[in-house]
Amino acid sequence: MSETETPRQRAVALLNTLGDPDDAVALAAARELDRLRQEHAADWDMVLPANLWSDDEAETETETDDQPVDTDDLVAPALIDRDLELIRHLRTLDIEPDTEDELDYIEQEIRRDRYVRMDRAYVHELARRMGVPIPEV
Repeated sequence: MSETETPRQRAVALLNTLGDPDDAVALAAARELDRLRQEHAADWDMVLPANLWSDDEAETETETDDQPVDTDDLVAPALIDRDLELIRHLRTLDIEPDTEDELDYIEQEIRRDRYVRMDRAYVHELARRMGVPIPEV
């Protein structure tokens, strides 16, 4: 990666190489992508957006935000207050702006009674990676 190339730019360049007819080139790109992901302590769920393979390219972020939430996916109310405390604690730490934005979004979803298990898993994984104890229920 050059000094002026961002990790995202490097990842995009490597992704564009995965279809190379030379298997060695494609494999080297895949390994470099995985190394880049590990270097930034991310897992693929954090790297790839949930709607990556969506057929509706016209769908906007606000449209997806207002989609109905399956009640089976909602976090039990008894768990929310402790998770809010955890989110507020994480926000006091030195975190990336994108992570701060993600935590803002999750707090908004909690206020809208749309806190889903996937968001809870993200918060807990972030806390685990940052060495923050997760409150027990």
